Amino acid sequence: MIEPVPVFLLKWGTKYCAADVNRLAQSIRRHAARPVNIICFTDDPAGVQTRTMVLPKIDDIELHGWWWKVWLFSAGIPFLFLDLDCVVVGDVTALHRDAPLTILKDPWQEGFNSSVMSTNGSLSRVWKDFIGSGAIREMHGDQDWITSQVPDAVLYETGLCRSFKAEMKGLDRPPADCRLVYFHGKPKPLDALMRGAFWIRDEWGVAA
Repeated sequence: MIEPVPVFLLKWGTKYCAADVNRLAQSIRRHAARPVNIICFTDDPAGVQTRTMVLPKIDDIELHGWWWKVWLFSAGIPFLFLDLDCVVVGDVTALHRDAPLTILKDPWQEGFNSSVMSTNGSLSRVWKDFIGSGAIREMHGDQDWITSQVPDAVLYETGLCRSFKAEMKGLDRPPADCRLVYFHGKPKPLDALMRGAFWIRDEWGVAA
């Protein structure tokens, strides 16, 4: 029996809605070459049509936004994580790797981009060392902390995951070897669609 690939999604606050989760989950399943077990960690599960787990209240620290990504390491279990502003265009199950951490190189600066990352579950210390570290006050975001904690992480092969604003050619559909496009910062997928990236509409239309 083939073990499902554990795929974690995260929805906190009002930046993204249940429809964003549902669309991404359906796209993942539609392209998947292996079974997937998708779990959305959220503070508001209303309307989410995939399995959800409510984010816990944590003593002595108030997490918000992207800092919840650090908490995902706390259980010490394997997972593939995707940001909700990714648009899946191929099979992402192969992005889950048997390594402590596989992650994207930030296309603009030194360090990593955590829009897509995979772990074999051996890095619970990323969370344990975060508690009491003051990183929320001293660092810009989770990517800075993860980079500092796992500087030797494995990088995804060039082209598998493409930054819309740094690695795409205009509004054209990504090449066939691309598994997903991530929309860090601006524009977001809807903005790109409105500008003429109609391949996004095609993916969303099938997933709707």
